[in-house]
Amino acid sequence: MHTPVALLLELGIILAVLSLLGTVARRFALSPVPLYLLAGLALGDGGLAPVPAARDFVDTGAAIGVILLLLVLGLDFTVREFTVSLRRHRGRRCSPSRPP
Repeated sequence: MHTPVALLLELGIILAVLSLLGTVARRFALSPVPLYLLAGLALGDGGLAPVPAARDFVDTGAAIGVILLLLVLGLDFTVREFTVSLRRHRGRRCSPSRPP
C-alpha cells in the first residue's frame, strides 16, 4: 500500500498540534476538549489550515471523536447527577411564568 507523503505530513502536524494543545491545557489545569474543538474549527474548508490530503481521515476521525466525547461525558456523570440535572432543566421549561 502506497501512502502519500502529504497525508503523512498533514497527519503528523495535526497530531503534534493536538499534543501541544493537550500539554498547554494540562499546564493550566484546563480540559483540553475546548482547545481541540478550536483546533478542529481551524481545519477544513472554512478554516485557516485546509488539509486536502488528510480530508477523508479527518472526517472519519471527527465522527469517531464525537462518539468518544459523548461516551466520556456519559462516564463522568452518575445516574443521580443526570436525573437531578434533567429535572432541574425540565422544570424551567414547563413553567415559564415561574422565576428561576
